Amino acid sequence: MQNFRQLIWDHGPVLTTTLLVSVLAVGGTQANAQPPRSSTRKPSPAEIKRLDSQLKDAYGVFLNQTVDLIKSYENLGQFDRAKLIVEALSKLDPENEAMKAKITELENQMLEAGVFEVSLVPGDGWQAIGAVSQGDVVRVQIVGEYRFQTTGATTAAGITGDSPETDFMRGIPLGAVMGMIAQPVSAAGDKKDEKPRPFVVGANYDKRADKDGVLYLKANLPVGTECTGRLEAKITGPRR
Repeated sequence: MQNFRQLIWDHGPVLTTTLLVSVLAVGGTQANAQPPRSSTRKPSPAEIKRLDSQLKDAYGVFLNQTVDLIKSYENLGQFDRAKLIVEALSKLDPENEAMKAKITELENQMLEAGVFEVSLVPGDGWQAIGAVSQGDVVRVQIVGEYRFQTTGATTAAGITGDSPETDFMRGIPLGAVMGMIAQPVSAAGDKKDEKPRPFVVGANYDKRADKDGVLYLKANLPVGTECTGRLEAKITGPRR
């Protein structure tokens, strides 16, 4: 946190000037937009130096209060609130690498705080894992092994099918864990998504969600496959 404080301090003039200009603009609006008094008097170097000193003091107060607020939220485990503050600061100084690094750190803390484990039965259908929002980081780590044998007949055309709801998906390795993000099934059994597209999860998956919905997991197996064994998944990101 001390390094973060120092690196933000280095960018102080940009942040403070922008913030003070915004505050003054709002204050002017609330004061019935009184026109500024015209003045032809040239300010003295001493006056400018005094104002510069006040600006530096204002930034010091702002910096200390803001960084302490971020740290307080972190100590309470409110990483999302701390992240919102840093993201607001980063909009004023998009090239500040310290803020980018802090946002990544807070995202990782949010993920670690929300980790949970689920058991996957390979022969079962799609298993709902948790809700995600577009842009959320989704991490899945899967360990374990299982055996399977198909009970249906296979022709010379091989295993076919391409229905996300039930079938084996072409383009995804046989037996691999796959995922999809879709709207939950309604009481009538209909999905809002016409045809969500599954993606490979495998043993490790770490990407951002491309839309809102629910994360589902399933082993890519033909209908009627019999399985023995179990897989254990560690999930971070989705909300149960």
